[in-house]
Amino acid sequence: MAGAVDDPTKKARAAELLALAATARARRAESHVGELADVLFESRLADGRWVGHAADYVSVAATAPTTAPVDTSLVNAIGRVAVDGIDPGAGDRAVGRILSVTRPPARPSSLARVSAGVTDGR
Repeated sequence: MAGAVDDPTKKARAAELLALAATARARRAESHVGELADVLFESRLADGRWVGHAADYVSVAATAPTTAPVDTSLVNAIGRVAVDGIDPGAGDRAVGRILSVTRPPARPSSLARVSAGVTDGR
């Protein structure tokens, strides 16, 4: 194709854009330091911290309150987090402490829904 950009140029341009995006994500995470954020927790990291996203999609890792049982899952829970800094292992992720947690409402199991006469076509 005439006028096509060669592969090395495409790769160089893509690398430059990826670097700019990483810098922008890091700046966005830094803007949360010293603030409170509501975080939807999605998973637990190997080091025991919970990770999720703030309302503006910034990734946040946080330690659970010391009063919470270690085996308590925070998946799909929303936590109020005091953001203290940036994760040294992931420059685009804020880190902090969970101050409070709002758990999602319990959904009745399918069996309980059927026995209660609730049907929704599933």
